[in-house]
Amino acid sequence: MEKNIEKTDMNDDIKTKASFREYLMEEYLGNAIRGSLIITISLLLSIYAGRNIYRFPLIIMYLKIAVIIFFGVFIALAFVQKKKKPILLANFFTATITVAIAFAMAFSIIVSISSPEHTARAAQITMAILIGCVLFAGSIRDRLGTVIFSNLAVFIVIMTAINGLSVVKLFDFYMVIISAISSAVFSRAYSDTLLKEFLLKRELEERLKQLEREIDEKESLQNKLVAMASFDPLTEAYTRRKGIEILKRQFVKCKKENSQLGVCYMDIDNLKDVNDCHGHSAGDRYIMDFILTVKESIRGTDYCIRMGGDEFLLVFPYSEGEAVERVCERIMFNINEKNKANEKSFAMSASHGVVSLAEGKYETVEEMIDEADKLMYKDKMSKRSA
Repeated sequence: MEKNIEKTDMNDDIKTKASFREYLMEEYLGNAIRGSLIITISLLLSIYAGRNIYRFPLIIMYLKIAVIIFFGVFIALAFVQKKKKPILLANFFTATITVAIAFAMAFSIIVSISSPEHTARAAQITMAILIGCVLFAGSIRDRLGTVIFSNLAVFIVIMTAINGLSVVKLFDFYMVIISAISSAVFSRAYSDTLLKEFLLKRELEERLKQLEREIDEKESLQNKLVAMASFDPLTEAYTRRKGIEILKRQFVKCKKENSQLGVCYMDIDNLKDVNDCHGHSAGDRYIMDFILTVKESIRGTDYCIRMGGDEFLLVFPYSEGEAVERVCERIMFNINEKNKANEKSFAMSASHGVVSLAEGKYETVEEMIDEADKLMYKDKMSKRSA
């Protein structure tokens, strides 16, 4: 169990380091490209000064050309592969910076041997290159200390072996050593600061994603609750409460526009007999078949509302009473057609009552519903009498 926990923690650390490297590359690779351009231009200009002013050995120029080639290749790769292979670029830039620092050390050694009078100048140039590498190290800041110290160690060994560098002579290069140590310390401290910023940023992003997920879940739950409150689960018609809200909006709108509004109150016949004789599941199928027939017979802009049990209210915006009656006749015709096609022991039928706003005597929605309900009941009674 403990080994699994340690393995998980190790995997998390590896993922964090990998993500941190990607973060550094994303944030600082552009800075590395700009620095590489500046260093390349500076080296190109210094070739002339080294050959014509300071009369440095020819090997210095060859070394500069080699460094320029490294930086040039990095710049070329950066513009081609910056988004495709950032890790490759970071590794190549590490090698390029290593070559640049190695050149600075080699430059100091060669100048101190061939032109002792320029030793101080060589130390200054070496220090400048070290500082420049720090400023433009970009995505390899976490490795810069290792790169600098490894080159510095080689530099001291070579200078001691070839030039007999003593502690006193080493003082001539104290600025180089100080800049190397400062660069390494600064690199490490800056990497730690960046890591803290990265971890904080990632934590904030994770919290933000979690909040977004919670918001989405709450919105989804709210939508489900609204749907449950708005639609009848059996028939998928509007619930009484939602339907009355819709009817009131249409009523006000049609009143304001002086347009038509038709309402039909429908009641399924013999539902109680079906429930008693065949069970409530058969009664539910009866209701579902009936409402499906209704929906197939009305327009997409019309509304179907389940008022309760076997009672339904149909709302027809911009329709007068005669048009609504024709729709009701179509519904009854379609019901009869289904009765002929279905071999059941009972047949679907319904009673209805139609009113419209054109009659001009309704001041409220409730008045329209009551009147349509009375007409529906009258229709039902006439069927029973017949």
